[in-house]
Amino acid sequence: MNMINSNSNRERRDLCELLVPILVCGLCIGQAWAQDAGKKSALVQLQATVTSAAGGFRWAPEKAPKGPISIIISAPDRKIYVYRNGVEIGRAPVTGLDNARLAGTFVYSADSTVDSSGRRDWIYTASVGKKAPSLKDMEDRTSIDPSFKQDVRALITPGTTLVITNATVSSQTHSRPGFNILTTVAAR
Repeated sequence: MNMINSNSNRERRDLCELLVPILVCGLCIGQAWAQDAGKKSALVQLQATVTSAAGGFRWAPEKAPKGPISIIISAPDRKIYVYRNGVEIGRAPVTGLDNARLAGTFVYSADSTVDSSGRRDWIYTASVGKKAPSLKDMEDRTSIDPSFKQDVRALITPGTTLVITNATVSSQTHSRPGFNILTTVAAR
């Protein structure tokens, strides 16, 4: 009987590890498309992308001029991805993630306060996996191009979503446009 419960718990944990990043991304994308459904054609227009040869990052905030910000840090990809209104507006390599020892997916929300050193405070909201990493320790142990980091910090407002995961970011972990987890439209 214990083996059945153990397998069942393991299957639930495996399923949660798969679904949490998908649901978080889907929520952000669904919210973005619901807010700006009428501006779809404007979002598709491609403009010049800023690329740093030294840092290897891409930054194109004009691809989505407004909307909620979501940030995903993927340990296996060794990258940070920035989305606005469900559209990727930037990505950059992250070094030092091997030291973070991530075991799961962790979701944070930006608070309205900052600490004494001027760094944003984050509220830990959800996880699948072991103990959530300390964001301040993680920032000290990892390295992101300073110019990219400055651009991203300028966009962070209270409620910005940060996902730190040991999963890769790919087309299988993204929701399609129009995907909604929650809606204010009444069921028919």
